[in-house]
Amino acid sequence: MALNALLNIPRSVKDWSIWSFNNRDQIARIQQAIRTQFGKQLTEYQLDPINFNDFETFLQNNQQSHIDFNGVLGVQSSDLLELDPRNVRQLTPWVELNYQELFTASTRLGIAF
Repeated sequence: MALNALLNIPRSVKDWSIWSFNNRDQIARIQQAIRTQFGKQLTEYQLDPINFNDFETFLQNNQQSHIDFNGVLGVQSSDLLELDPRNVRQLTPWVELNYQELFTASTRLGIAF
């Protein structure tokens, strides 16, 4: 269920807490599958909880996690660095893009979501 929860658009601190937990969980699943299938240990970045006083660090860590697993899988990463979490017009496409990369990686690795 972790991956499907990432389609929810977080609008409150509680929503972000649920979203970031599931984001970190799905990335951990992807990293474990890469460790098992490719024998590569990827860096685990701080993704949860999100420090809203330093949201840029979350964006950088999330982006680097995507770059790392997409690199192993030969998939082009999208730019996930630009986001104002209070701007719904930015948030919805960002959440969908983040989800799509996790969905693609999970599908290629054959892991449950």
